[in-house]
Amino acid sequence: RGRLPREALTRPATMRIRVKSVAGEEVEVSVADDGLVAELKAALVAARAEWQPSSRLRIACNGAMLDDAAPLADAVNTGGRFIVVVGSAPPVTPKAPPADVLPAVPPPSLDELFSLASPAALGVLLKLASNVLGAPDEAKFRRVRRGNQMVAGKVLCHAKGEVWLAALGFEAAPASAGGVEAADEDIPLVTTISAAALRPVHAALTRAVDGARPSRVCVAKGWVVHGLCIELGDGSRCGAFLENDGSRMDLTDDDGLARRGGAWHEAEAGERLVAVRGRNSAMGYLCGEVHLVLSSGRTLPIVGENASVFGASFEYAVPPLDELADILFADGKCVGITLRSEALQRQAAATQSANPQGAKSPPPPPAEIERPRVLHSVAQLHSWAAARATEAPRPRAPTAPTTALPKRPRALACHDCRGGDNPLADDEDL
Repeated sequence: RGRLPREALTRPATMRIRVKSVAGEEVEVSVADDGLVAELKAALVAARAEWQPSSRLRIACNGAMLDDAAPLADAVNTGGRFIVVVGSAPPVTPKAPPADVLPAVPPPSLDELFSLASPAALGVLLKLASNVLGAPDEAKFRRVRRGNQMVAGKVLCHAKGEVWLAALGFEAAPASAGGVEAADEDIPLVTTISAAALRPVHAALTRAVDGARPSRVCVAKGWVVHGLCIELGDGSRCGAFLENDGSRMDLTDDDGLARRGGAWHEAEAGERLVAVRGRNSAMGYLCGEVHLVLSSGRTLPIVGENASVFGASFEYAVPPLDELADILFADGKCVGITLRSEALQRQAAATQSANPQGAKSPPPPPAEIERPRVLHSVAQLHSWAAARATEAPRPRAPTAPTTALPKRPRALACHDCRGGDNPLADDEDL
């Protein structure tokens, strides 16, 4: 009935293969009927340049990874779907510049320099800077003893205390010729810094102090309090907001907070939280009522509508030389507060643990296996990880593998646990 062109008799037959990535992207390419898996990879990187080189690609069909030398026809005949897994790009090692042109490490900014200073240290440093700026020619404000109670107990007790004082220009005064060497606590620290050079330091200290204090508060209530979000001056947020089913919400989701009835209240300049008091709740959520006491004398009350389910009273005070970092709730109870000094200590301990210097003392004996704990947010995960970094190693649970697992690439499947079904992620690929 019809005759094939002569060139069709010599041209190799091809087949169209549709491949889906684990991200859901589909790519269709042409490969020879007798082609190998390696040829399919080459066609894929030709169609998707960002997947190069082809060595990054792993091809799977019917749940099994295919070898590069395997014929494609065998997999096609099974009727299975082709899945491509794109590995991470090989690291690129930059060429080191010549030794004489190595870039200098930039010094930390003033904001970075004071980011780990405790509220007490910031208060002392800001007072010293304010005194000098207020009376630049007053000699008594440009001189302080190392043994000064506030300087030694609030600033020099920190590892970076000397650096913080140096930013204000305070350095040990040179010893007088022929004089008796003074005791360490009697050594005077003197600054000759100009007002122009001190002003940006003073501004950075002010930002650090204000950054740890509340700028506004979002609250939500029904029968009891189910939302309390405190936004600090540095933009970070603490507290907790709960969905109707009791699950924790993302505090950075303003739309979500509004959906749960959140209302914002602005703090006045310079206000700090000095106490948290209220009553717990017998029906769960955060608590029955909570009152935030501010340094200005104001109190922000958040009171639920059903006093019959209110429980025991609670009250937590913030020390005068510290700031509030978080309010902790669990099962309808306010179980405590976290101070900024405590949070900074955990952060410093975690950093030191991650970058140890010198020999470390042997760890204490392992503690008992802790009960499972549910973490509801990334912030809680960071807090938990920082706290665990300072603890002794804990034994594995009895169900943990007792032998090392074989070394091979693995995938971590993360589910939001909010219901619904994703066939690609839940059924087919993983």
